[in-house]
Amino acid sequence: MTSERNELHIEGVVRVDELPIHWQGWLPDGEARAVFLIVHGLAEHSGRYVELVTHCRAAGIACYGLDLRGHGRSDGLRVHVESFDEYHRDLGAVRDIVVRRHPDLPLFLVGHSMGGVVVLRQILIDSSGLAGAIVSSPALAAHPGVRPAWPIRLLAKLLARVAPRFQVSSGLPARFVSRDPKVVAEYQADPLVTSTASSGWYHAMLDAQREVQSRAADLTIPILVMQSGDDRLADPSATEEFVRSTSPRLVTYHRWTGLYHEMFHEPEKDDVFAFTEEWLERRLTSIGS
Repeated sequence: MTSERNELHIEGVVRVDELPIHWQGWLPDGEARAVFLIVHGLAEHSGRYVELVTHCRAAGIACYGLDLRGHGRSDGLRVHVESFDEYHRDLGAVRDIVVRRHPDLPLFLVGHSMGGVVVLRQILIDSSGLAGAIVSSPALAAHPGVRPAWPIRLLAKLLARVAPRFQVSSGLPARFVSRDPKVVAEYQADPLVTSTASSGWYHAMLDAQREVQSRAADLTIPILVMQSGDDRLADPSATEEFVRSTSPRLVTYHRWTGLYHEMFHEPEKDDVFAFTEEWLERRLTSIGS
């Protein structure tokens, strides 16, 4: 099902595993020359990427985003999966819609935080049909400052086996999302942002993180990896570990010194957007040559 808000903003619902998964798209004023499919982070939703979308539309990029199951306006127990394969089915269903709408345009996956893990895992499993990927502050490990103590991790592992739907605090201090107080206030007031996750999700996240790190050398397409240097939610050293295990021929890595977790919402976001667009221009030139 698809509805048209106006000719430049569309939205719809696709059923995956009998769950209604919400998606939306934003089209540029003129002809699009590339497509971004955005995968959001833990406990948030696609509607929080309007700043990135606005910049991309001005650059002639069509953007689409989905709310993963258990997030935003999609159905499902809040922040619960027993395997990230479930997220990949959501992503695949929306990707099919995007490809049908733009069959001749280069497609890039864009993932932030947990969405970065989803994107990296996807391209390591199957990158066919993709022109590249962009990840920002991928949550390949929790920052030591927010990492649960070992007894909590042990309890979560046990609960994942006996009560995988049991809800616990997601452990995300909102003050570390951005250095912009307005962004933090909007995040805290957003009714589509949640504060809990299931024990099953926690175990699935750990499995996905380990898999991405162990398969880093399998990367086959060009990617841009950007890490916030003063990230207090995701561990920057885990991102650097991933990059070291990949081919330097395929990976462009940039660490944004001083920025908090959500680089697209930081005071320096225009610099981040410009750097991202420069990488994209080089990639599109390479594809066209």
